Amino acid sequence: KKKLHSMNHIELRLTRETDLEEIIKLETSSYPSDEAASAEMLKFRLGEASSYFWTMWKIQGEISILVGFIVGTRVNVWSVEAMGSHEKDGEILGIHSVVVAKEYRRKGIATRAVQWYCDEVLQRDGSIKKIMLLAKAPMIKLYQRVGFQVLGLSAIEHGAEQWFDLEFSGGIEMLQIDAFSAKAFGGNPAAVVFRHGTERWMRSVANENNLAETAFLCRLGPSDFAIRWFTPTTEVELCGHATLASAYALWFTGRAVANSITFHTRTAGNLLVTKKADGWLEMDLPTSEITHLSQIPSPFQTALNGTTILGCAHGPPGLPDWLIEIPSLDDIKNIDPNNFKIDIVERGVIVTAKADSPFAFESRFFAPNVGIPEDPVTGSSFSLLAPYWQVKQEDVLARQVSKRGGVIRVHTNAADSRTIVQGQATLVLEAQLLTPRHDLF
Repeated sequence: KKKLHSMNHIELRLTRETDLEEIIKLETSSYPSDEAASAEMLKFRLGEASSYFWTMWKIQGEISILVGFIVGTRVNVWSVEAMGSHEKDGEILGIHSVVVAKEYRRKGIATRAVQWYCDEVLQRDGSIKKIMLLAKAPMIKLYQRVGFQVLGLSAIEHGAEQWFDLEFSGGIEMLQIDAFSAKAFGGNPAAVVFRHGTERWMRSVANENNLAETAFLCRLGPSDFAIRWFTPTTEVELCGHATLASAYALWFTGRAVANSITFHTRTAGNLLVTKKADGWLEMDLPTSEITHLSQIPSPFQTALNGTTILGCAHGPPGLPDWLIEIPSLDDIKNIDPNNFKIDIVERGVIVTAKADSPFAFESRFFAPNVGIPEDPVTGSSFSLLAPYWQVKQEDVLARQVSKRGGVIRVHTNAADSRTIVQGQATLVLEAQLLTPRHDLF
């Protein structure tokens, strides 16, 4: 028995003989008559390959409702004969049916079940070298998200329609999103990977991506996801733009349906992202307590080449960034990011100035000590900027003036000590992440 965390109260179970009557009905109602497996074939697959025959159940109190099933058999050659045979030592696992009842489709059940099924088979049965299946064109995208690659049109005749051969590559879908930008190549790019792995693996992926942050997600419920963020060199406790990018990626791929997604972090509490009617994404962040310093640390005077410092503050342990106010946008634009590679900077430095209308303030963010000379747009920085500039409950516009740049709407909810940051996002890349599978577990 295996709980499917993608949906509340859905379980995967090994199939029993008593399930067959319902399975046969589900198979015949889901495929045309020239494609559906016969009752005799389903009985054969259960009898000969029971460890590869799993059912999906919705649990309602004491009642279990069959909502789908997956079945495969082992063979040595992928051919039409493979549809009706099972070889115990076969090196290929052929998946013959992935069925979800009509009323439970488009809820992520099939995607999550196939992901788990393939991972389970490859972990359990080291002698299986390939996982294959047939798919019609409309279903290819679903299987690609799970990690299958299209090999081409299939030579196997299975009913009247054309089918494609797909092979499980072990790939993991990864998207690259430009957060805080309405168009490609602006804002702040972040990679989003739809699973967790070992810490070593996640660090390696983030280093390979060489982006400011890579976010790794693990589903906890229909609209709840655990999230972790890694720079090319280290894990960070909070990253706003990669959280915004993660929400966009979940909605884009259909992994989330509701208008709000809750991200569960290791140290920063729960972060809520909501899709607004105008297409902007609203992120609910904790407002950080800032400590104002009357004495300006001398390394900052040196880093800014003598530019007048109007104010200096520091964030709390969970967001240990420095914030420095200087007189003008021109002063901000003249900063050399490498000047902030100094010992007193644990994570990053925000340099900010009052702005001209329509913007309330402008900023840049530097973090060379964690491998990011300059972060293009930094969502988490507004947890410090909002209280510093005493932003109230009405939205104000702010701008981060890196080369890529980004526009942010921000307001605060003083009663709950929250900072509400809004931005747009754009997909720029869809990819399959190929990696040794033993690194994931």
